Amino acid sequence: MNSLQPVRPAVVSGKVEALFEHLIYSLATGRWQASEKLPSVREAEREWSISRLTVLAAYRKLEAAGLIEARGRSGYYVISGQSLNNLSQHRDELEAIYSRVLTLVQQESSLLPSMVFKNLAAMSDIRIQQEPEIAFVECSQYQAHHHAKECESRFQFPVAAIGLDQLGENTPKKIRNLRYLITTGFHFPEAQQIAKSLDLPVINIAIEIDAAALVNSVPKAEKVCVFERDQPMGDNIHSDVSKILDRTDIELKITQNYDEDIHHYFLSNSKALALLPPRIYGCVHKKLQQDQRVIAIDYRIMENQWSGLAQALKLPADGLL
Repeated sequence: MNSLQPVRPAVVSGKVEALFEHLIYSLATGRWQASEKLPSVREAEREWSISRLTVLAAYRKLEAAGLIEARGRSGYYVISGQSLNNLSQHRDELEAIYSRVLTLVQQESSLLPSMVFKNLAAMSDIRIQQEPEIAFVECSQYQAHHHAKECESRFQFPVAAIGLDQLGENTPKKIRNLRYLITTGFHFPEAQQIAKSLDLPVINIAIEIDAAALVNSVPKAEKVCVFERDQPMGDNIHSDVSKILDRTDIELKITQNYDEDIHHYFLSNSKALALLPPRIYGCVHKKLQQDQRVIAIDYRIMENQWSGLAQALKLPADGLL
């Protein structure tokens, strides 16, 4: 019977999430193989001093992820399939690396291997925080930072932000240790130019307007105008915003003089709202960014993109570790 080990410190909060993360880690590292039974709810309850409801909630999250199944009163079993394969696809490679490093430590150091690995992990975390290996490239620093934070939240590792509007002398310092660039279809050519000089792969993903955030930010009664600098792009954004807000009275202003035209718009419509795409919002004066009448149209990575992104980055699973 597999006995449970102490849970690793959780990256996310909450008892269910902590247990879920530990179980995912155990599956990824081969503690339980396909067709093997997980500890019973009662065993988990007793071993960890956690409630039955917490155990059941974590097991159900594993079920939803396609990693285990309940077999009546017999308990929960690991099931084979693509989800398990994705989770453990790099296990053999990691075990081979571990064995080589372990041999090196045993032959050339008097330190305990367990202490070496623990400290190497801590040192690696510090280095990656300072010099990320992945960066998100977007038109503006504002939007690049927004999507980088999305990836950090999903995958639990640092992602740098590179705004095409702020490329300059300090850029090489940001990208010298990168292994991957992520970008959107709008800016794939520019990202390719950066990647080509560094011999890096570029991952192209799709984004969409964060509809929930937009609806929550725009009161129905207020007059609204979308500001853009490009007519085709403006038409697309205006159409999407109108559909999301279910309104036909939204204006569209194509301009290169954002600050001046937004200021004039507010002079004639003091209670109106100005909706700005990320690349425009990142360019306007900070005073306008702080104005409650100015609302950024935030975008988010489409949900169906995460699995492919995880595979392209050679992660063990879609944000599970």
